[in-house]
Amino acid sequence: MLEEKEEVEEKIWLISDCCRNKNNLTKSCIKYIIQVLILTIVLLFSLIQISITNNNKEIYFSLISTIIGIFLPSPQMHE
Repeated sequence: MLEEKEEVEEKIWLISDCCRNKNNLTKSCIKYIIQVLILTIVLLFSLIQISITNNNKEIYFSLISTIIGIFLPSPQMHE
């Protein structure tokens, strides 16, 4: 009984707050999922282009840097 409860709590923790209710996705959740998918596609495209092409790799490194900047949260100091 206790193990089942811990397993359920672990599964709930892994689900994002905006997507917790599977039957009713909020507009912000859908927007977040689409943004992550698009950024992932652009990141993969950039990595493939860097490995394939021999010239003008700077633009792909710039795209990767921008995507990393978008994914990483801004630093904050907590008192």
